[in-house]
Amino acid sequence: MDSVLLILGITLAVSGAHFLVEGGSAIAKRFNIPTLVIGSTIVAFGTSMPEFTVNINSALHNNTDLALGNILGSNLFNICAILGIVCLIAPIKVADDAASKDLPMCLIAAILVGVCGNEIYFDHLNHRELYLSDGIV
Repeated sequence: MDSVLLILGITLAVSGAHFLVEGGSAIAKRFNIPTLVIGSTIVAFGTSMPEFTVNINSALHNNTDLALGNILGSNLFNICAILGIVCLIAPIKVADDAASKDLPMCLIAAILVGVCGNEIYFDHLNHRELYLSDGIV
């Protein structure tokens, strides 16, 4: 039964992606939007949809650990695996000032995620929740 649901899910995801691309292309042609703009938007929306669906479903079932893990895991995978594969195919030129500008911001972001995710230890809370301040950060 699980394999049938897996195959059905993959089939629906592929057909949904096809409809998304076709609809986006039609919108671009109708409103004379450059294909680069609509393509980037569709790709961004399409790649975020599976995570969005899982997060909505997990939020409805009070499984917030899954939602947070899904967001962090998806971003880490996109950064590490996708960027790594692209770099294997063709080198990516990095700006000279990347080490002085981007690296400190990445470290600050990682530290903030670590602090927000571990408030249970820092603030000695009895429950695991993300607060408005975490969202703002």
